[in-house]
Amino acid sequence: MMETSERFLTASLTRGHCPECDYRGFVLGPDGGGSHNVECGNIACRSRFNLVIRGSTEVACAQRIERIIMWKSEPTTTEGVRQ
Repeated sequence: MMETSERFLTASLTRGHCPECDYRGFVLGPDGGGSHNVECGNIACRSRFNLVIRGSTEVACAQRIERIIMWKSEPTTTEGVRQ
């Protein structure tokens, strides 16, 4: 596991990289109330984060969120998914 400070989280996520595995790319999840949920696009990682965006691209604050519920964008099978 990589560094977990909020400063590191916001810097990594602003660059478009997962703070856990350094993969570049995310799947969008639910949003609302000024925050956006994203999931790492690396199928082996799939870490989730709740983000508040400043301007158009800067992550103002971020926190990890648990994988408690399935998102509408989440596949129900891994058939056809490259691993």
